[in-house]
Amino acid sequence: MSQHSIVIIGCGDIGVELGRRLHQRGHKVYGVRRSPEKLPKFIQGIGADFMDAADLKHQLAQVAADYVIITLTPATFTVVSPPLTQNYD
Repeated sequence: MSQHSIVIIGCGDIGVELGRRLHQRGHKVYGVRRSPEKLPKFIQGIGADFMDAADLKHQLAQVAADYVIITLTPATFTVVSPPLTQNYD
């Protein structure tokens, strides 16, 4: 299996558990949350506010991710979906 670089946006309980499983399979895992210092050591934290599209774009530009996974709760995703659906190329 090849190693991938994976960004998880929304690293609460679900995102951290997903990150743990991906890390165990040899992937490089980045987690986006407002308080990245609270993430476990196997997830490299990226501090960004989901509500600030410019900040999120800037922070994600620092990572060459193969995949981006969004694990926000339905209520949060509804609020922030417009910035997350923009093209960041």
